[in-house]
Amino acid sequence: MPTVAFRIGCGSNYGTMLEAFGYSRNLTLGEMEHWGDLSNLPDDLRRANGDVDVPIITLRCGKTEEETRRQVLQVFRVIGVQPQGRPQYYLRLRGAPDYLFSASCMNLFTALAMKSSSDFDFDLVRDSIPILPTLRSFWLEPTDHGLTEIDINCYSATAQPLPSAVGSPPLLPRPAIPFDKAQLFVSDYPFDGVRTSRPLYLISGGLGYAIDCGSNRAQIQQALGFGSTTPELIAQDDPRFLASHPGEQPVLHCRNDDLTIFSVLEYPASAYFRFNKSRNALFRFSCDTAGNYFTTTTPSGTASQSLMVLRPAVEYLLIDRNQPDEKTRLYDINCGPEANLAVIDAWFAAVFGRPITEGERTSYKATYIHFWNELQGNPTRIQEAMTAEFESKVRSSELAAVVDRALAAASPAPNIESDCDGHHITDYLKGKVTGGGFGAPLRANFTLIRDFIKERAPRLAVRMREHALLTYGSTAGAGKEKGFNRGLMENPDDAQAFLALQRKVGEKLWADSSVLPTVLGNAVSDGKRDNTFRPKFDNSVAKSHDLAFLKTDVANNTTAAFEKGIYRWVYDLVQKSHAPWRRDLVQSYDDVFGCVHTNDEASECAADEGISWWTGSFYRPEVYSPQVPNPDFSLAMLRESHEYYLQDECTPADGACAYEIPKIVERACKRNNLTCSSSTIESKTSTIRGLIKKGTLKANYPSIECYVRTKATTGCNFTYIRQ
Repeated sequence: MPTVAFRIGCGSNYGTMLEAFGYSRNLTLGEMEHWGDLSNLPDDLRRANGDVDVPIITLRCGKTEEETRRQVLQVFRVIGVQPQGRPQYYLRLRGAPDYLFSASCMNLFTALAMKSSSDFDFDLVRDSIPILPTLRSFWLEPTDHGLTEIDINCYSATAQPLPSAVGSPPLLPRPAIPFDKAQLFVSDYPFDGVRTSRPLYLISGGLGYAIDCGSNRAQIQQALGFGSTTPELIAQDDPRFLASHPGEQPVLHCRNDDLTIFSVLEYPASAYFRFNKSRNALFRFSCDTAGNYFTTTTPSGTASQSLMVLRPAVEYLLIDRNQPDEKTRLYDINCGPEANLAVIDAWFAAVFGRPITEGERTSYKATYIHFWNELQGNPTRIQEAMTAEFESKVRSSELAAVVDRALAAASPAPNIESDCDGHHITDYLKGKVTGGGFGAPLRANFTLIRDFIKERAPRLAVRMREHALLTYGSTAGAGKEKGFNRGLMENPDDAQAFLALQRKVGEKLWADSSVLPTVLGNAVSDGKRDNTFRPKFDNSVAKSHDLAFLKTDVANNTTAAFEKGIYRWVYDLVQKSHAPWRRDLVQSYDDVFGCVHTNDEASECAADEGISWWTGSFYRPEVYSPQVPNPDFSLAMLRESHEYYLQDECTPADGACAYEIPKIVERACKRNNLTCSSSTIESKTSTIRGLIKKGTLKANYPSIECYVRTKATTGCNFTYIRQ
């Protein structure tokens, strides 16, 4: 069933147009179906199309490619999701402005000279006008433009495929409305279509617009930014009136029975207004208040719609079939200085962190209008100028309050406590604003100060928690997680600032005799609990010798210990040590030196200096036991070590601990109820030293006690030394 017929008006040179539909240019007339009389063709086509007229459209071959190309009005490509099988490329022809033709092959564009040549640069993907599917539907709407869509199919044997349509063009900045100081008058000129005797008359961009609003005049005047003052009556012979081309521009009505808003995808988005199904006029206003007014005054129940469009398609949104070469007329209208006064409230609140008062609003209105005139209505520059005014006021009279509001609004924020060097967070923030602070300056602006705190404070809190755990082993209590540090507030990732904080707080803690013992005790207790080799040894109890030795170790390594954190320094030494249970250390002394179960000795054998030496060996084996880098410190190993010590250091009469053998002899006498005088003890000590030296008696209490009791070495060689 035919939907369209194309007449090829090319004489004998019809080959190019045949190729437009995928046929060979060498197709002869003898191979085609003939009509005897062209006048019968329309009736024949109508009968074949169910008694519906079929348009007959002429395609001509121009003398030049430019002449051929002039048959094309526009070429469109559809961006976005299309129904299955729908084409992506459309065109309009000058000879058939009522139709929207779809193309299924490249041949049609080539035949119509829509291709690059020596004098014409054209790329179908690049230069076609991008549209969204909704715009196509808008053009086809029967009650509006009512274009008819016709698919042009190509003979598939020779059809050249169309290129894939690319995605949407990049999002570009909105083209600004050229600034001029719009003027609002009333006029007694007899405008067509105006019911009001003296309508408002707005001159913007050199053009004049009659505004027919009747009793709504005050509202539209305010919406356009001209406040509530009475407009001047402009005479019909006033040069300003004459230069504005009165009556040549469309009339703006406050009441419209049909409204279409075209939102352009750009940043920020533009909005074009079409009133009462205008065929060729779209309006854009420099202020949102004007557009909002027309949107809200459209009567309920009347036609109203919004369409999203792309910027390249704006000039082709409205199609006047009587003037197919005409593009859509775009009218840019500037508003007066009072259109956007509401922004003062928002800008003020952003800088002060509080609502504006009525008195302040009145005062700053004059400032806003001054900047509007001086900066030619540029909203960005006006906001910058107004913000600078507000910030100056904050610096001079309200800085402390603004900083407090910013701290309260920022969540989480550091607790307001002094830095370890006495700087308060509020003083720090005020200093950054006034120039006497720390690091990069801050503006006197609630929003900027709040956002600075919100961005830095959580990261600072993490570093302060890390600092507290390293130095104190806990985040509880003042001066820990509640602390504030200027260097880390500036840059929480600054390693040198963190080390500086560690050193300063380490010095403070080291000098605090009330807190330091608790930190050291917790570090030792926690380290024993988490010990790699003997978890929970000594029942995780910090002993006095542990604390004494480790405090000395910190004192010997203050810079490194402070930077690492006093708690962490001690904890790591204890947690990674091979230290035994303290009971095993005492037991080994008792076993070798025989100090247990004697009534005459109130204390254990192990002397303080011995315990201290072994404590050092546990935590600093590289210093105290370099020959045994990773000793296991088992009970057997400790007994063995003591036995060697008794044998090598205490057996010689001139040894450093020669007094130990006589003590052991004395213990043995008392435990066996033997009466041993001083001379007897001395005699037995001399004999025992000789036996130990010869190797016939072991240097330990069980062996010596056996010899004292039996007066012989037979059966008395008890050993704690592994053979």
